[in-house]
Amino acid sequence: MPRGQPDYQSYREPAIAYQSVWMDDFEAPVLKWTPARSAGGTLPILSTTKAWKGIQSSYFVTAAVAGAYAELYRYFPLLRRGRIGIEFFVSLTTVTPGYLLAGLSIYDGANRADANLELDSQARTATIRTAAGPVPVATNCIPLAAFMPFFPVKLVVDMDTDRYVKLIIGPFEVDLSAHALVPVGLSTNIVIVPTLELVGGIAGIQHAYIDDFFLTQNES
Repeated sequence: MPRGQPDYQSYREPAIAYQSVWMDDFEAPVLKWTPARSAGGTLPILSTTKAWKGIQSSYFVTAAVAGAYAELYRYFPLLRRGRIGIEFFVSLTTVTPGYLLAGLSIYDGANRADANLELDSQARTATIRTAAGPVPVATNCIPLAAFMPFFPVKLVVDMDTDRYVKLIIGPFEVDLSAHALVPVGLSTNIVIVPTLELVGGIAGIQHAYIDDFFLTQNES
């Protein structure tokens, strides 16, 4: 999708609300991301088993092994300052304490700050990591795992204030403006790094299908 074109894929927000900078519908023959894994994790792959649109999505799986993870990440140049977001559709089966992590690392030329959202489909909760520690922000916000449907997730942060702005998950919108991002340390880098990571545990095997990922700017 060309830079600056309004995106209507997920939430049908007004065109002036935000602009899509980059998207991935996972229909390409190869992944556009860098995959990573630990022992007990498998490198994410493109799969035709399930998809929100089209015929493919990205597929993550981890074994019942403590510390197992399967991850995708990608580097982008630093965007125009202000509010940015990530959004995607996910079909998720996790077993507590396993979860899906949707992360955004922001390097602004002076510091690094991280936004991290944890989704636990068994507990049906959404939790953000903040400078003060983990904060549960939504309950009963994920469809029951027995049905494993795709549902939309959107996380917005403010690069000027290093604070969360909002979370949209399914039909729910949560104000996160009271919470600060996690300060990581000094850095002269000027990049943004979105991360999608399935984190496992000894309680069971975790699965996730992720489709239609967007990186956005000019968020409200």
